Amino acid sequence: QLVSEEREVFDFIEYLPSVFNSIANYENYFAFLLGFLEFDAKRPHSDAFVRKALVVVKNSIISLSLDNEVMKELIQKLYFKLAEIIGLRFNNEVSKMLLANAKESPPLWFSTGKYFLSLSTFLLNPQQYTSELEDSPHKSSPITTKALPETTKELVWHRTIDISKEILNTNEYDKLDRATIEETWKKSEELGIMVVDFVMKVLLPSSELKSAQKELIHVIDSGCEASAKEVGSSFVNRPEIGLSQFCILSLIRLCNNKEENKELLSIKVKLASITTRVLVNRCKKMLQQYIADEKRNARVPLPRYSHL
Repeated sequence: QLVSEEREVFDFIEYLPSVFNSIANYENYFAFLLGFLEFDAKRPHSDAFVRKALVVVKNSIISLSLDNEVMKELIQKLYFKLAEIIGLRFNNEVSKMLLANAKESPPLWFSTGKYFLSLSTFLLNPQQYTSELEDSPHKSSPITTKALPETTKELVWHRTIDISKEILNTNEYDKLDRATIEETWKKSEELGIMVVDFVMKVLLPSSELKSAQKELIHVIDSGCEASAKEVGSSFVNRPEIGLSQFCILSLIRLCNNKEENKELLSIKVKLASITTRVLVNRCKKMLQQYIADEKRNARVPLPRYSHL
């Protein structure tokens, strides 16, 4: 938590753009704010500084009419920082500390993942963005719903897909010890489900190119690789619907092209056509893996995570 003096300083920082009169002012301002996004385990209140700086940056993006070049540079640097913070979940010592600090709120990397999804929703489809300014001294400021220029939107699109893939990555849990791995796994599953839901509701409906649709469907398919066997199967309180199950169900939903709206129907038919082959291949892989596991463990019942 920020102490009152620190909160007052951040409130002052958030007011500063109201007196800016040049692009250079904005560039220096955001460079200063992004400096707070370096988590330092040895610095007191570093967790709180990162959280507050993220809020101030987001409030600036959604309430200010920023110059396109300023916005492009900010997005490039901000999304790099977001990926770094989300990646802290695979740093064993830092992840352990963040989990210990997260008594009343989720760990920093998880909150940053949710922040990433919310910000990307606003940037790619502002009409779907429903939140107001967060924890801001000027909550009454209007939210800017002006569409981004195509080059900037394309940058957001590619960085959003890159970070979504990183969140769904399950290949680095061997970096964590037993004291950290279970809670990190469960929160990662929860965040992964949010990512797939975001792909289904925000990215796919706004994707027009077949190549983009294919890439997004493969992003969902990659989540099917998530399995407790990567990190051990002795978890308690494992959710009934995990990430891999959610991804399979999402692929099945995409294969259902029932739609009364003719315009939406044509899109759904295209998505179903692409998804069907991906789904069939995924089912084939999963059944082959199940048979192999069953043969290898003939005398021992397969763990519950295998019964997809």
